[in-house]
Amino acid sequence: MNARQPRSTGAATLALGVLADAAPPFGLFATADARREGVSEDMLRSLVRSGHLRRPARGWYHLADPEHDALALHRRATAAHVLRRRGRAVASHHSALIDHGVPALGAHLGTVHLTHRDSSSYRVGRGWVVHRADTSTAALDGDPGAAAVGLPFAIVQSGLLNGPLATLVAGDSALGRRLVTPEDLASAAAAYGRTTGIAAVTGILAHLSELAESPAESLARYAVTRLGYAVTPQRWVRSEDRDYRVDLAVDDTPLLIEVDGWVKYQGPDGSQVIMDEKARHASLERSGWKVLRLTWREVMTSGGQLRLANIRALIQATLRAPAA
Repeated sequence: MNARQPRSTGAATLALGVLADAAPPFGLFATADARREGVSEDMLRSLVRSGHLRRPARGWYHLADPEHDALALHRRATAAHVLRRRGRAVASHHSALIDHGVPALGAHLGTVHLTHRDSSSYRVGRGWVVHRADTSTAALDGDPGAAAVGLPFAIVQSGLLNGPLATLVAGDSALGRRLVTPEDLASAAAAYGRTTGIAAVTGILAHLSELAESPAESLARYAVTRLGYAVTPQRWVRSEDRDYRVDLAVDDTPLLIEVDGWVKYQGPDGSQVIMDEKARHASLERSGWKVLRLTWREVMTSGGQLRLANIRALIQATLRAPAA
């Protein structure tokens, strides 16, 4: 079909749908790809305005999908910016964490972060930042096709950008999945020398644990240790002839801490999970344990800070409570 021939919105969307199905990654396609399908730039702009298409980076598009959440949109935007720069820059900081499938605490998902492979310029645009080339991209010399910096560097960079708690959460997740080692992370942090903020990031590496099962658990464990308590994560305890694994046991006390998230209570089995949790809680208390359940809002402020005073008060109140 002649590229100048007018197309209806429906016909253009159908043509682009065929194109997107064959266009890795994430169904992204460029203006030139659409033109080959007979879809003009004017039609592309019209489809963006009507909500049929999204344009995550200049000259790159993908079909809009109401099922795409902010994380999915960030992945597509990151891939589009990497493609647009044709290998001259790769995903970094929290964009690289997301590319690696690791949680990115405190990330502003409306901004893609990249790092130049070989340029000393620092550039900022609407929805994107490209950092100067550094040791993280120098390490990619043997992998010209890489789309993101290595995971240890991304974990450190995220702490520098979004605060050391971002390194805590990402580091716990990566260690638990055997994606990195403590030595990998120490080496990546050392590569940033005296960069502003690196001392706090390096300091938090000593608090990482491969046993954390969620970001909330990582943060709760760190908060409790900040309050001066020693804890054992994922400890097995015996109660009424059954063994239970608890998120955190506070050493030398009868206190057990469980960190609740909404995910496990969702789905068709959610009601049963709640009933099982109540039975488990009651059994532990009958055996002399004090059980404190913490939610995300009890651990973190809306601004991303640990609620240390609140957690201290909850621990003290639970320890003072009469036995069941």
